[in-house]
Amino acid sequence: MLDLNLESIRWELKKLLMFPISEIVIVSMIFNGTVVLPSIIVLPESAHLYVYGFVQNILHSIILYTFMVQGVTMGVVAATIFAYEREAGILDTELVYSRSRTELFVGKFIALFLAGIIYFFTVILMLIIYNFRGSWLIESVSSLFSLCPPMLVQIIFIISLNIFISTISDKIIISILSNVLTFYSLDNLLKYSNPQPGSFLYNIPPISTSAFLYVPTEVAGNLTVAFIISLSFLLVAYVYFTRFYEVK
Repeated sequence: MLDLNLESIRWELKKLLMFPISEIVIVSMIFNGTVVLPSIIVLPESAHLYVYGFVQNILHSIILYTFMVQGVTMGVVAATIFAYEREAGILDTELVYSRSRTELFVGKFIALFLAGIIYFFTVILMLIIYNFRGSWLIESVSSLFSLCPPMLVQIIFIISLNIFISTISDKIIISILSNVLTFYSLDNLLKYSNPQPGSFLYNIPPISTSAFLYVPTEVAGNLTVAFIISLSFLLVAYVYFTRFYEVK
């Protein structure tokens, strides 16, 4: 049975807070004058559809067209809490004093997953607030939550691949370069191969996740396959981290 110590998760979250992802976005919003109070009003049905479609298009653009940026950004964070800590000997100390390797791995994964959610939601909310200037913000957030499943799958896919690469890398520079090369290659492969429904590449985010926004019933299976692939990368990284990584 998995017995997690919340203190290890808190420690990992404190380390990740050193990456000012949301702060940078919020400060830029303030200087651009885009932080205003939302207008809480009852919207007609046409406005509901307009806001829902607008948020849907924002998510589609972020999921599909910034895939490489997402992968590289989260790759740097993953490389820091895995490869860099291994290279600097910090990870060895954590392994000695933590109750179990499983606890340490899960704590790092949860912290990285929360960082990914912060990154996505901050960027999306920035775009919503910037375009609506605070109007219909409540309706936009509710639409965002109803459309978030493919975004969460893409976050898990990116983080799982980042963790896999960073776990097996001895040096932080190797981890970062490997992440950059991996997501650059994936982004270009999916962009120029134009995968069709039924092909294996159609299961890989961001193709499956962006398509799910518009035809969820038709690509639900593809999204499930993407989630299984993510868990596979995560499982291999977990096995290596808990069974084969040796303390110096």
